[in-house]
Amino acid sequence: MASKTLLVVGSGPGIGRAVATLFASKGYHNVVLIARRADSLASEKTAVEEAVGTQVNVRTYPVDITDPAALGKALDDADAAFGKPECVFFNAARVLPSAFFEHDVKEIEYDLKVCFPPLDDLDPKRSRLTRSTSRPSTSSPSGTCRSWSRAPRCLEPGPR
Repeated sequence: MASKTLLVVGSGPGIGRAVATLFASKGYHNVVLIARRADSLASEKTAVEEAVGTQVNVRTYPVDITDPAALGKALDDADAAFGKPECVFFNAARVLPSAFFEHDVKEIEYDLKVCFPPLDDLDPKRSRLTRSTSRPSTSSPSGTCRSWSRAPRCLEPGPR
């Protein structure tokens, strides 16, 4: 059976790491981690490998997802390395402390770009992310993700 691939957009030391580790332990032996900072990605890669062992292949891409060209290049490289992912977990966010009504408009716009990548990537008919994850699984009873969201369903049994 071919190894399944998980793509985590917005990998970090909390939810992103937990999801990557869980999926790697459940047969997703190719894990792609995307986040802004290379130093934190190195830590995430090490944590997943230490938790699961040598059977997992982890690739990291330090990318600001508000840059469509950089995101596209990372996705192309990940596709070349592992093929299209069976599951995409979107966990990107930017959290900054602020007083109510004191956010600069530019900061709000950037937050929206992080949480809602370019609209082209949200259209399931055109999106590279959803298109690459929409094919049904015929080789695994564990199912597959039909969309990318904060609630992955890739580990639930049965087709969608």
